[in-house]
Amino acid sequence: MTNFQCLSCLWKSKYDAIIEVAPSCIIKNWNKGAQNLFGYTKQEILGKSVSALLSPSKKNELIKILKEIIKSKGIYNSESEYVAKKGNIVTTLTTIIPVLDQSGQLSSVFILNKDFTYKSKLIEDLKLEKKRYRDIVEMAPNISGIFVDEKIIFINNAGVKALGVKNIDSLIGKPIENLILPEDYPKFHARNLQLLNGKKTPPIELRLLRSDGSIIIVESYARYYKYLGKPAIQFVAKEITKRKKIEEDREHLLKVTKEYAAEFDAIFESIPDAIYVGNKTRIKRANRKLLDLYNVKDLAELNSIHCEINKKLNMREFDSNKLILKRDNVFDKAIKGESIIKEIIITDPKSKKQKIIRSAGAPIRANGNTIAAVVINSDITAMKKIENEISESEKRYRSLIEQAFDGIALINKHGKIIVWNSKLLELLGYTADEIINLNPKEIIPSKKILLNTKYESHKLNYELEFVRKDKSHFPAEISIRLFDYGMIMYVIKDISDRKDSEELQKKLIDKLVEAQNITKNLSRQLIQAQELERRNIARELHDEIGQTLTAIKIDILNSIKFIQSLNAIEHLNDSIRMVEETLNNVREMSLKLRPSILDDLGLIPAVRWFLVRQSERSGINAKVITKPFDEKIPAEIQITCYRIIQEAVTNIIKHSKAKNMTVEINVVANELYLIISDDGIGYDVLSARKMASIGTSIGVLGMQERAEAVGGWLDIFSSNDIGTQIQAIFPLKQLE
Repeated sequence: MTNFQCLSCLWKSKYDAIIEVAPSCIIKNWNKGAQNLFGYTKQEILGKSVSALLSPSKKNELIKILKEIIKSKGIYNSESEYVAKKGNIVTTLTTIIPVLDQSGQLSSVFILNKDFTYKSKLIEDLKLEKKRYRDIVEMAPNISGIFVDEKIIFINNAGVKALGVKNIDSLIGKPIENLILPEDYPKFHARNLQLLNGKKTPPIELRLLRSDGSIIIVESYARYYKYLGKPAIQFVAKEITKRKKIEEDREHLLKVTKEYAAEFDAIFESIPDAIYVGNKTRIKRANRKLLDLYNVKDLAELNSIHCEINKKLNMREFDSNKLILKRDNVFDKAIKGESIIKEIIITDPKSKKQKIIRSAGAPIRANGNTIAAVVINSDITAMKKIENEISESEKRYRSLIEQAFDGIALINKHGKIIVWNSKLLELLGYTADEIINLNPKEIIPSKKILLNTKYESHKLNYELEFVRKDKSHFPAEISIRLFDYGMIMYVIKDISDRKDSEELQKKLIDKLVEAQNITKNLSRQLIQAQELERRNIARELHDEIGQTLTAIKIDILNSIKFIQSLNAIEHLNDSIRMVEETLNNVREMSLKLRPSILDDLGLIPAVRWFLVRQSERSGINAKVITKPFDEKIPAEIQITCYRIIQEAVTNIIKHSKAKNMTVEINVVANELYLIISDDGIGYDVLSARKMASIGTSIGVLGMQERAEAVGGWLDIFSSNDIGTQIQAIFPLKQLE
């Protein structure tokens, strides 16, 4: 069969559109395949410019290509877009071949078009379906995170999984530069500078390093916003490693196709599908793709095994998996004059890998007789995989929804529930048949949520009362997600148990607060009673016992005047010294119990007097720091401060080994601030509090209780390098 006979066979095919165009770009001829693909008859299209078929976006491009081919007389392959008669866009794989006359002059140009629309639409449908079901699941599988100053401050679980690290802590605070391949970092850094300067940027492709040293490719989207007042960048990265591999493989296949596009035989080699032409005796022509598909070296080997090709490749029907006999294969049917399309499975005898093939055969007729057949085999393994992925994706996401612990409902823009899970039916008490026709307003008795509300945020959370089928109500937490395509997803969580627990917890807290208030009042009353008793005892010691001892001393002194015995006088002088010592002890006890200076002159003079006495006895340098203030200090707060200072100074003298101690008393904003500090060896405050809690050492606990009894607050800070500091604050308000 000649090359022109092969072209004639293709011309008669109703599956491939062939347009013959004059050098002036006027359509000269038009085969049945073109009529089927574009919808125009020969009478409608012949004589018109080929630009009438082109989409606006491709018109100038293809006309320019035709002009270049007319000049160079070379062959060109590309993907093109046409506008059919009905106005729909048709995507094709296009091969443009110049035809020369006997003198070598260009007589016309053949444009061969293979319909690619279905595959393109399938890929677009896959993208739409994947987006829809990704949105249904609250935790999307894409990498998402935030970085400030190019340091990671947040990354989601998908990012942790994609990068192969153990947990989020392995990434937080780390420079994001460590995750990016060095060759890709400059464009990443440049994109970040544009965002920080307020510019919008398109997505970029980046190669990321996983913890195991492998590389993944992601498509990264980013935007600028402020995080805790700092310029930050939020990013979402979608892994496209597999897609890039597919694109690279596709680009490689196109490159291989272009390399074989030479002379007239390139008609076969440039077609992206496996094609062969033969008669009843042998295969006369086959392109490289077919040889690769059947895993043979050349045409001779193909002919040698052609009779056994069904058995050798284990050809089976895709739908039924039934073995295809020789008499039933596409080529033999076409030789018998039948046009046929079958989806079949073939098995590579060497690698044992299976491929899914769409095989289309058509008879080649001459003078009314079938003289040969042409078969085009399209590898649709990837397409079937895409279809299967769509189906599996839907099953997977429906399974995730069904396994959720909360009720889930997906509502379309018309207010109908189109997706739900068993938990939703259990919560509301409806059957699957009832839920389909249910108006969501019947189960959500709230005016807050309307189906057609244009939310400023795409995700909202509420606590609402829901209505079951039996009209009973239950509290629930509802998360609302508004999708771009007009659908709303509700995630409903029954919080009845949580509400009951919160109510019980509130009651217990109220009782605890009440008990604490009672304890605090009892403690304050006890301290008041103690101070009152101390004041009474101090007064009794000073006034009664002190005066009595003074009177005894005077009587003894008067008696000495009348006694002549030296021994008696000496004994009486000893008695006077004992009375004076006892009188001093009584006065000291009276001052310790309740210094009168505190009642007579106030807190500051009393503290100064006390520190002077303690400094003289201990040798520790002591000082009082204060500023004048007009606020009146209640008597209860004065005695509380004095007792805290007494306890603190006693501890400093006994345990601290300090050289200096300071007491600061100031009033700011109607609050009294008390700070007692020393430069001693410090101590373990936590251990002291534990000992106080078991009654071993009650000094710390006593100071805290005194402060809290009058509405104050006290804390202690200590370390062996700076000493100890006690801080207390008292509100100067009327105590209840």
